[in-house]
Amino acid sequence: MTRFKSILALADFSPKSDNAVRRAALLARQHRATLHLLHVVEPAPLVDVASWPTKRPDAEIRAARAHRSLATLATRISKELRVTVRHGVRTGDALAEIRDLARSMDLVVIGAKRTNPLREFVLGTPTERLLRILERPILVVKLPADTDYARALVPMGLSPDSDIILQMTANALSGAALRMCQAPSDPAEENGVTGDHASPILEQQSALGSELIVIAKDGHSVISDFLLGTVAQRLIAGASCDVMVLPRTAIDGFMVTTSHEQKHSPMNRRREVATAPSTAAAASARGRARTGLSQ
Repeated sequence: MTRFKSILALADFSPKSDNAVRRAALLARQHRATLHLLHVVEPAPLVDVASWPTKRPDAEIRAARAHRSLATLATRISKELRVTVRHGVRTGDALAEIRDLARSMDLVVIGAKRTNPLREFVLGTPTERLLRILERPILVVKLPADTDYARALVPMGLSPDSDIILQMTANALSGAALRMCQAPSDPAEENGVTGDHASPILEQQSALGSELIVIAKDGHSVISDFLLGTVAQRLIAGASCDVMVLPRTAIDGFMVTTSHEQKHSPMNRRREVATAPSTAAAASARGRARTGLSQ
């Protein structure tokens, strides 16, 4: 996560969704990235086959409406914030369609909302289900997206890669003031089943007025992956600000990219040239060694 090149925002035309799209557009402008808007129309479970010759299927009608609404939204956002916007409507299972498109994105942006309480109790909120299946950074938007982020909070101690997460956040939010809060890490609690590290983080966020919390999702544990991990889950549910969750793959990818960039940086190449003897100097040194002469 050095710079975002492609950002995916999920649009369902609700006020919270429109706000999330605007936050995605602000980040796209900051990173000079392409903003992709996606709306998914889920087909009706039952279709009246007898009505097909005279009546268009409901999903087809909803998809046509969504195309028009999404095109209007894309045009408005593009003109207002001067960003490149692409948009598309897909028909099918929402999670599957989002996962398919998200594979080619650097960031997925969604608005926080709740739907059916019983379904959420069994399967989790739509946000939590996306966090389980996507291997891309996800930004959950809660605050009004009026300006670029000015203050972000990075909890330290929850992950052995806290320093890397801090560096990733600094790269993604150039110009924002970053604050750190120390959250004690207990190995017995790393499976995401016990412990409450979220409350101190939420208290710090409230005291500092941070607009964003950035935290890692540990995907190594099956239990943690299913329950999402109590820390991330409680932060998403309880935070009054936006929350960005970084998966393990994003952290590993950043480390590889950073190592490659440092290895091939101009400064590093100059050091290699300065420390490596020239061919002529090396040949002269070998000749002196054979003749017993010194310089």
